[in-house]
Amino acid sequence: MKALRQRNRPKAPAAHETHDSIRQQTEQFLQQGGRITQLPSGYSGIPRMQGPQQIIGKKLLL
Repeated sequence: MKALRQRNRPKAPAAHETHDSIRQQTEQFLQQGGRITQLPSGYSGIPRMQGPQQIIGKKLLL
């Protein structure tokens, strides 16, 4: 029986390349008039689609 070979996976880009790419994209975003809003720790920038949730005992009521 033949030994199984694993396919070669492409290597992930080096961390400095990823860092540079994110920095360039951020600069372009800001130059085009984009804004970055910094939120306090524990908050989300994604609005909730539901109302508040109540937890009673072990049941979750929506």
